[in-house]
Order: sequence, then structure tokens, then C-alpha cells
Amino acid sequence: MVALEIHRPVKKTQVKASADSEMSFALVVKKKSVSYMAFESLGNYYFDRQFYEKAIDNLLKAISLKPQEPGPYLTLGKAYLEQENSSLENIREAAKHLKTYLFLGGKEKKEAQQLLAKIK
Repeated sequence: MVALEIHRPVKKTQVKASADSEMSFALVVKKKSVSYMAFESLGNYYFDRQFYEKAIDNLLKAISLKPQEPGPYLTLGKAYLEQENSSLENIREAAKHLKTYLFLGGKEKKEAQQLLAKIK
């Protein structure tokens, strides 16, 4: 089955709501700055919106709180690969995090392996 993406025009109210929810979410994270799930969720939020630097910062914070959780490593690897300045250092960082994801038994094994194969 092929998933189709449908792009609808974004209304001004949707943009404002998105900005408001980002600010609310960031405020919660700042108030409770030791929440693994908050940092992981915020990292995923930024990744989905293509703010890769912010995604990386938040995913690294999530990992610092629970390094044994595989989830953030996959998104972190993808964020390093998606950055505009895909330097050799970013590619190495991506590979490191993707390998860690696989080592920890992440569920999206095939996706991580495909990304690693592209890097080599």
C-alpha cells in the first residue's frame, strides 16, 4: 500500500496554533527539564518541522537522561543526515547514532540499516 500525502493550504490560524503549541510545549519542558519524554517529543516535533538543530539539541538531552532507550537515536541519526551542511562530521555522528539504535534493539531496524547502507 502506498501512502499519499495530501497538501492543503495552511491557514493563518493553523500557523498561529502551531506556534502557540510549540511555545506551550517548550515552556513545559523548561519547567520540568528532567523529563525524558518531553525532550524526546520536542525533538521529534522539531524534526518533523525540519528544525534539525533544535531537534538534535532536544534528542541529545533525552539521550542524556535515558541512554538505554533506542528511540531518540534513530531520529537523531536522521537529523544529522538532513542538515544542510552534511559535513563528514555530521555523517559520522549519524552513523554512530544509527549503530547505537540497532545495538539497543530499536524496532525500526530495517530503516536504520538502509540509512547506514546509504552512508557507506
